[in-house]
Amino acid sequence: MITVMQFAKNTRSLRHGLVILSLSALVLVSCSKENRLATHIPKDATGVLAFDVKSLAMKSLDFKELLSVEGVKKVFTDLDDSVSTALRNSGIDYMNKAYIFGKIEGENSGYGAAIVALTDANKFEAFVKKASKDVVITKEGSYSLATIEDKSIIGWSETELIVLVGTNDKEKLMAIANLKKEESLIATSETFKDLEKQTADIAWWMNFEGFQNFIPQTGMPGSNFNLKETFMMATCNFEDGQVVVDTKYQGNDEMLKKFNFIKNNVSNDVAGAMPGKTVIGMAGFGLDMDALYQYLESEHLVEAMGAQAEQMLGLTPKEAFETFSGDIAATVNGVSMKEVKRLNWSTGEEYTAQEPEFDYYALIGIAKKENAVKILEQFVAQGMLTKTDNVYSFQDKVFIVEKGNAIAITGSSALKDFAVSGSGEKLNGELSGLLTSNASSMYVNFTNIPSTFYEGSNASLGEHIGNIAVEEIVATSSAVKDKTSTGKLVVKFKNKSENSLLTITKIAKKYGDMIPTEPTFTEPAMDSTAVTEEPVVAINE
Repeated sequence: MITVMQFAKNTRSLRHGLVILSLSALVLVSCSKENRLATHIPKDATGVLAFDVKSLAMKSLDFKELLSVEGVKKVFTDLDDSVSTALRNSGIDYMNKAYIFGKIEGENSGYGAAIVALTDANKFEAFVKKASKDVVITKEGSYSLATIEDKSIIGWSETELIVLVGTNDKEKLMAIANLKKEESLIATSETFKDLEKQTADIAWWMNFEGFQNFIPQTGMPGSNFNLKETFMMATCNFEDGQVVVDTKYQGNDEMLKKFNFIKNNVSNDVAGAMPGKTVIGMAGFGLDMDALYQYLESEHLVEAMGAQAEQMLGLTPKEAFETFSGDIAATVNGVSMKEVKRLNWSTGEEYTAQEPEFDYYALIGIAKKENAVKILEQFVAQGMLTKTDNVYSFQDKVFIVEKGNAIAITGSSALKDFAVSGSGEKLNGELSGLLTSNASSMYVNFTNIPSTFYEGSNASLGEHIGNIAVEEIVATSSAVKDKTSTGKLVVKFKNKSENSLLTITKIAKKYGDMIPTEPTFTEPAMDSTAVTEEPVVAINE
């Protein structure tokens, strides 16, 4: 090969051709290995995790950072070499995928398994002997077997390693090793095949049918679930400055007919009326009120609430559901520490403490304004609310403003004025777009939390938030289309230039270093003057 490549340097076209041919061969070999490993996963598996070991190794600097975490080191205390060096020389193939899978077989039974490729079976055997001095290795066909503790066993051939946990059943391990391709998940599941085609550092596949027997089928309304042909798939990619998780849920016709209450998005009316100043958090979703009512009616739940709802709201249940458009959004636009009086029950004395007070704002879309007004006036008549001008309130702590096509609810006087006037800073295009482009969305901005929130009793929380160095979290999901709903979760870190896997492993290392090597206990000194601290409770305001 060296001679051929040296010769190719003299001919540009030949060099290009050989490079392309080599890359093609590498891809084919890699795909062949990946498919071969996946053929060991049985078609009745409950869940699968797939790892792109090569990608993860490159992003975590060859696992040096990942494997420097103290908690991981302690697992390999018998190894003389550093963990990363020992694993690098263990004969494991880091240019391939690795799979973890399992099956739930009963309430307290089942198994978990892992399969990885090997480049050198002799090196791996030496690694096993070094890690466990007293291990006994036997042969079963082309596989070497070793029992590790009471409920785990490993087996390896020249090219692959299988780890079985939850049982040391040699026959079960060999059944996985000799599984026929037509009995494998990759050969029988279209959803798993599609997931295998995705680019992912980590991929996850789950068959919810495996949990069917654990759901009580009581016959009570809403308790009967059919999880057949119901799957969840997800991919996770570690990018520079952020982790991106994409999910896909696929349901069966019966489940979707029963529980598909989500509509495509939150309306522009609601999204455009939300306050946009200093947004710490935001959430929103759209409900199909007609579909929700039909489900409740089919489960005979409307009958149960009918008389009570009419007495409280002044409307029939159907009229109450028709009142709302199903567009719901909420923001947190600030937080401050508020002094409150508390009572020490042991002394009967009051003392002053601080607790957070959030400036929240919720907006509920209205489809029939006259019904909404009727409900609010009914609450006033019952003494639950008071009304001043066009503002309803509960104990002057919660304000309700009916305006336009929505009802605003807030505990902030400033946000109450925002709702009444309709003027002020609104959500920017990015945040309002999350609401109007998704069936549900959630947003958290840690940088907008004021430093005063982390003072006093919240100091340790502030330290943890600072350690994890997360800037924003964004989560979205779509309505169901063709039996499928998709979602996305993005966790953004403050360090944009570093791969997020490396950021996470550094965070884990920081906390791992805090774990003591051995638990310590110091006998407290007895002090006759010590006074036992009594529990305290807040005084009702």
